Amino acid sequence: MLFQRKLIQNIKKNSKFFYFLIFIYLCLLLFSIGFRVFFNKNDNKTGQNFSQNIRVFCLIFTYDQKIATRSVMVYNTWAQRCDEFKFFLKITPNFNFKNNKVILDGIDIDLPANSFVDPGIENENYRKLTDKTYRSLIYVKNHFGNFDWYLKADDDTYVFIDNLRKFVKNKNASEPITFGFDFKRYVNEGYHSGGAGYLMSNEAVKRLATKLEKNYSSCQNRGVEDVDIAACFRSVEVHPGFSRDFLGKERFHPLPIKSLYYGRFPKWFLKFSAQAPAKVSSI
Repeated sequence: MLFQRKLIQNIKKNSKFFYFLIFIYLCLLLFSIGFRVFFNKNDNKTGQNFSQNIRVFCLIFTYDQKIATRSVMVYNTWAQRCDEFKFFLKITPNFNFKNNKVILDGIDIDLPANSFVDPGIENENYRKLTDKTYRSLIYVKNHFGNFDWYLKADDDTYVFIDNLRKFVKNKNASEPITFGFDFKRYVNEGYHSGGAGYLMSNEAVKRLATKLEKNYSSCQNRGVEDVDIAACFRSVEVHPGFSRDFLGKERFHPLPIKSLYYGRFPKWFLKFSAQAPAKVSSI
């Protein structure tokens, strides 16, 4: 109480100086806010203009049983925001293409036929996912080799392509680099989660595809796609980049939003993650 009284008395005695300090503080605060708004606005304009020049190709993995559901939803939401995209799958006898439309089991799926590619997949199952990825990357390198970045994602993934462009706007696609959600086991420097999707530079795709074309069996093919791809990348000196934002939060997410919000992480996820995961409600 005595301290409070002395403090109030000192403020009364030096009230003009006290209010002057408040005035200076408010001026500096307003100047700081205005400075940030002005430069962030200009930076955003520059970033948007620059990001429009970044060409992104999206490899979307699907299969015939999910075309009418997942593939349609991906096509109608984020796929068309890519500069170019293709659905990669094994085209089976129940496929028909008519007037650039996909007819599956006699039903018009209302998707453009030219958005589907079979890169030479022998069997469509989980244990053959590595083979599917290898063949898809070889196909992309030979038919769509002029893109800056290549995003590999599954048909149950949602991607904010505009955010992805901003993420890579200051990165060099000529560097042998990849980005994704990092797991820390099995491969030197770890590997990206396949379920979260991962981003590859032009140089990264070129190196891996070229190696496979020369000797397809030179990269391990055990069916564990994300681990196999990472091991093949390391053999051609392609390395993972830092994918998190300036607060350390992840940009690629292998788990459903519900798991992230409530923090209900599987034990394997906690064990394998390169960074200790944090639920959204605690950030």
